[in-house]
Amino acid sequence: MKEIIIIFVSLLLSVPLFAADEVRFTGAPLERSSQNESNAAIDRATDWLLSQQNKKGYWGDEDQLLTAVATLAIAGSNSEIRKTPQIKKAIDWLKSPTCTSNKTVQIKAILWREIALTVLAPNAINIRLPRICESTGKIRYALYEIIFLRKYKDGELPYLQNLQNYRPQPDGVIFLSYYKKNSYIESAMETLAKEWSASNDIPKEWKEDAEMAWWYAHAINRAFNGEIYLKKNGTVTPVDWRVPLANYWTTTQTMDAKGRGNWKNSILETAFAILLLSEL
Repeated sequence: MKEIIIIFVSLLLSVPLFAADEVRFTGAPLERSSQNESNAAIDRATDWLLSQQNKKGYWGDEDQLLTAVATLAIAGSNSEIRKTPQIKKAIDWLKSPTCTSNKTVQIKAILWREIALTVLAPNAINIRLPRICESTGKIRYALYEIIFLRKYKDGELPYLQNLQNYRPQPDGVIFLSYYKKNSYIESAMETLAKEWSASNDIPKEWKEDAEMAWWYAHAINRAFNGEIYLKKNGTVTPVDWRVPLANYWTTTQTMDAKGRGNWKNSILETAFAILLLSEL
């Protein structure tokens, strides 16, 4: 993944973002593939995540990143769940003062906290983010997600990447989904479609990393209403990515003795797997 340096200044939120109660954490609501199996896997994983939550509302050792992503996974698309005691505690914990040291893991945690609060409690957004100078792709994805969710427009924030000379890569669709009018977006989408076709299965990264798989699915839903396709000799061929991906992640879930499900016995992986399945 190409190294990109981003310097980011403070974000200030002046108006609520969501008028409706229900907020689906995706770019475009789509009918899910393998609906019943996905829902069952999500329910099992939700039960497992809740069993891992501390009584004070957080996950891990007062881990901001785990808490933000787990809370989003469980309640991001359901306003009723947000009213339950466990999730209310999690949201209240996320609202509390947090560390802002300029270290990669802490910056990622802070950005995900901001994403979670933007979706779950937009009126609580009133803090200054740290300046960011990082080369990690996932940090940049999270940064752009905040910009998109808070409805900032081109030119309103300094130091954003100039996309005019962007050369599409498979992950280019993630960046360019925030700039739908950019001339490179179709090319980036086709690059991604070629990667799927060349794999004759599911591209490796989509199977090994739930977070990356979610970023891709999230971007495809936002930019293309869930469709990617190949063009050859004037023929357009859709790529069936949703059904194989849903089937893979539902069948790789590990069950515990109480019928709860997780992935890799990991809070973070399980939370991102829920977000991924919710996109399909």
